[in-house]
Amino acid sequence: MSEYKNEEISLASRGQRLQAAIIDNLIIIVPMLILVLLYPQKEAIPDVVSIIVGLYMVMVMIIQVVFLSSTGQTVGKKMINIQIIRSNDGKNGGFVSNVLLRAFVNGLIGLIPLYHLIDTLFIFSDTKRCLHDRIAGTTVIKKTANQV
Repeated sequence: MSEYKNEEISLASRGQRLQAAIIDNLIIIVPMLILVLLYPQKEAIPDVVSIIVGLYMVMVMIIQVVFLSSTGQTVGKKMINIQIIRSNDGKNGGFVSNVLLRAFVNGLIGLIPLYHLIDTLFIFSDTKRCLHDRIAGTTVIKKTANQV
């Protein structure tokens, strides 16, 4: 697969990608941390709180999937102003590339010990593409005003 070339785009920095990942993880972790702090004994968590947390998690997942499919961005990527594009043509990969391949398939492969470390280390290549980017045929770029 050839790499899409366009002088108007520039790759997202490793720092930008890290910031976006931190934001996306905080969206999930902070409510869980609050729950643990409020109810330190697992059996003390009321059923209604568990249901609310479960619904929150489903809502976050749906929002992330919709954003990834429609704009190539997660909430964190939107806040940092970066986005995912297909490496071969510069277009949004939609549901298949951005959700199925980057998230779902990568998550399954992630069951292999040390995979996530190796995946992450690939960001130090010249193209700043992790293994999940290569699997999905995507690149993360700085979003410009004319990109949808």
